[in-house]
Amino acid sequence: AAVYAVYPWCGQQFLDAALIAVALPLIDGAPETGGLLTAPVATTVAPSDGGDEQVAIRPGITADTIRVGVLASLSGDEAAVGRSLVDGQYLYWEDLDRYGGIGGYQIDVLVRDGGLDPDQAAGAYETLQPQVALISSSFGTAMIAEEALADGLLVVADSPVAAWADLPNVVIDAAQASYAAEIWAGASWALGDGGFAGPAGILHQDDAYGEDCLTGYRAAINDLGLNHTAMESYSAGAEDLNEQTAALAGAGAEVVYLCGDPLALGQFLVAADSAGYDPTVIATSASYSPHLAFALGDGEYGDDDAERDGLAWLGGVYVVSPVPAYEDDLPGMSAFRRAVDEAGITTGDIDLGLWIGYTQAATAHAILTTALQSQDLTRAGIAAAFHDTTSIDLGFGAPA
Repeated sequence: AAVYAVYPWCGQQFLDAALIAVALPLIDGAPETGGLLTAPVATTVAPSDGGDEQVAIRPGITADTIRVGVLASLSGDEAAVGRSLVDGQYLYWEDLDRYGGIGGYQIDVLVRDGGLDPDQAAGAYETLQPQVALISSSFGTAMIAEEALADGLLVVADSPVAAWADLPNVVIDAAQASYAAEIWAGASWALGDGGFAGPAGILHQDDAYGEDCLTGYRAAINDLGLNHTAMESYSAGAEDLNEQTAALAGAGAEVVYLCGDPLALGQFLVAADSAGYDPTVIATSASYSPHLAFALGDGEYGDDDAERDGLAWLGGVYVVSPVPAYEDDLPGMSAFRRAVDEAGITTGDIDLGLWIGYTQAATAHAILTTALQSQDLTRAGIAAAFHDTTSIDLGFGAPA
């Protein structure tokens, strides 16, 4: 079973307070977790001597360093999220290095900006590919998945889309569940303890992310008796969501399941307010950012008045997430808090992107540890380590 938290907005970022915990089974296709480690592990593996032949056979490996790649989105509409993911990667790998690295190896992180643009991502991948042992975070996985498969390069995906399970070289972050599972869990809570059983609709991004949400939404209709009235989609980067909002309002959707990004959630709330439409919103974890209240308040980030102005917009928003509460005593969250404290990061700067970047790196660490134990850091050896790993436990409890 997975444990999800459904967080009513209460004036603080959702990592800070688990208000309602709901134990639910995962739907088919959601990733499973359970098994390895996050702490450095001592091994008896002898590092490479760093010669040219070794580097050619084992890209990204030198005598004392394992280089991992990050295909980021540091430009374009998703730059804020992309920066948080990169920060999370550095947070994990630098913390690991402070405590000894992996089996005598330190970690070097090589970041390239794909900008969520197919041509730019292809160019960024071509510069990463010859230099790294694996890609520990990929924002825009679909743009490089086939090339990475041909190159035998393992890639930790940007999102927990269940379809990634069909690609043998794409790894789903072990601390996350699929978006289908989030939507299903949110519907189960809404129809039960939440008390939101009225007519429902969904607003989703028109891509693989949105399709994954639709899988969960359709399962909720079939399995839970969700009262479906409308299904609306939008393209990433849309200027507004007025048309989609009007359609949901016209269909009488009292509950809207939102599967997008923080920009889309903000656009929907503004459009709904302009139309006099006040539905309950149940949003996926990727749809939320702690900065959203400031943005909706039309003030500079860090302005208390802007935050207070923005909070009014979020009164009917619930966020569904497998992320544990920040103060949870789970081993993974304890390690995360320690890393955050030692890095000098304030709690106000913690968002979902930082946590996901951190857990993506932890997932890659678990796989590299298995490869080291098998004394094979070739790309084939790293891929074999992934396929031989039946479970990974990062110490976060849910969703395993």
